[in-house]
Order: sequence, then structure tokens, then C-alpha cells
Amino acid sequence: EERNEKIILYAGNLGVGQGIETIVPMVSKELSAQYRFIIIGDGIMRPILEEIISKESITNLEIKNPMSRIELYQEYLTSDILFLHLNKLEAFKRSLPSKIFEYAVIGKPIVGGLSGYSSGFLKEHIPHSIVFEPGNSAKCIESIKEATNIYVKKDDIEGFKSKFSRSIIMQSLSNEILRCAREKD
Repeated sequence: EERNEKIILYAGNLGVGQGIETIVPMVSKELSAQYRFIIIGDGIMRPILEEIISKESITNLEIKNPMSRIELYQEYLTSDILFLHLNKLEAFKRSLPSKIFEYAVIGKPIVGGLSGYSSGFLKEHIPHSIVFEPGNSAKCIESIKEATNIYVKKDDIEGFKSKFSRSIIMQSLSNEILRCAREKD
């Protein structure tokens, strides 16, 4: 059956670093007719997020408790867009959230409020992703609307998997170690 609203899913920590409470309530309120946000997770900022939802009477934003990998995978499959957001903090400029690897292979468009290395990584390696500046709700809304029209190619996912699978990375790391050892001899 055809759903008329698109589901945007965020799964992860609700902490100060993610800043979900600083952007999602405003964005979901703005997109209320066509989109529904589902947030799965817990953290220090969850009570604040719940307070905003209640105070602003936001009806298209739902928070669910953390769940098993299998249940989470089901949620991924029923969603239309995967969302992630990291506040613009110095600590995140050079980091890459592991969530990106999880999201990349699901086969859904990804919208990320990211800066620094992770922003560049998405742009370079995940064609079905759109990046906006963290905290910029206007750009976030624009990105979500744009993501609705992204077609995810199976080849892109397979390419990503083969490039970043743990075994491939370990193989190239061991090759590099052996190469260095041979150079020393």
C-alpha cells in the first residue's frame, strides 16, 4: 500500500554531540504534511527533545526506545530517508561516525548534517547522500526534499561494501605491514 508521508529515520545517541533537539523538531514541524520523523535512541538530550515535542505540539515526530539489531533493521527497511546530524564541534571535524557505514549499505537516501571529514567522506563515497551544514534547518529541509527523489543504485552499495568491508581493509593493512617489513630488510 502506498504511504503518502515519507519516513525519515534517525537511529543513535541523543546526546549533546548529535544536537538532534536543535534541528529535528523545527524541521519536522515545517515538513509536517508530507514527512514523519522517527527517532530511535536514548541519551542525555532525550528529555529535552520530548519537552520540545510536547510544548510545540509536534505530531509527526516519534521517539522510540533503543531496540535489537533485527528490529532496527526492520525500521531501516520501512523508512524512506536515513538521517544523521553532528553538532559543529572541533572533536567531530576529523571523526567519522560508524553509523555512516551502517546507513550506507541499507540502500536508502541519507541526509546528514555534517562538517569536516565525515562531510567529505559522504560526498566522495556515498552517491545516495546529501550533506548540509549542521544546525542549518533551511538547508536540512531542502536536503530532505531533494533526497526524496534520489534513486539508490545497487552497484553503488555493492561498490561501497567491497571498498569498506572489514576483511578488505584488514587485507590491505596486512599487505602494507608486509611491504614495510620487506623494505626494512
